Amino acid sequence: MIVVGLAGRAGSGKSAVARTLARRPGVAWIDLDELAWTTYAPGTQGFAEVARRFGRSVVAGNGTIDRAALGRIVFSDDAARDDLERIVYPALEARWKSVAEERRAAGTQVLLVEGAAIATSRHVGRGDFDLIVWLDAPPDERRARLRETGREEHADRGVEPTQPCDERGPRPEMVRIDARGTLDDVAARVWAAIERRSESDRR
Repeated sequence: MIVVGLAGRAGSGKSAVARTLARRPGVAWIDLDELAWTTYAPGTQGFAEVARRFGRSVVAGNGTIDRAALGRIVFSDDAARDDLERIVYPALEARWKSVAEERRAAGTQVLLVEGAAIATSRHVGRGDFDLIVWLDAPPDERRARLRETGREEHADRGVEPTQPCDERGPRPEMVRIDARGTLDDVAARVWAAIERRSESDRR
């Protein structure tokens, strides 16, 4: 099974591309953002650490973490974002790897792991990825896509990809893909990059 990290800034199309490619036989998709929410659910160590670091203002009336309130803090403060990633990513890494093993046992050939932090956070171990794909789209195009879903304010969120800061395992190949144009066009470019890597592994 080849494990592909799919990353990019908000509006780059990473979720739509992952959803499209996951329709192919033998392809599965893990959404790291959704999985991350489980790491700070009420009753978890992550919940206690998030509430302690960011205060009760990020705890909603129903006792869960208010993701919108938390987002307003971490996307305007690099140190706060780094602290959140430090809290979340050790538990998240264990969870996505567990899911990955389930997918491997089920015969999955290509596992897409989607999340911007794969390419941007110093707390993410990248040694388990065979390939990391960064979707590059210009700001105006990302903003237009986000406007269609009522999330235009997310357009300025995120940072550019960085080199891995940890040494856990070999560093995966990272490729930038032009994410302009239609969803089908972008998905085709990503799939071509995956096929090139798969072909390289078979040699």
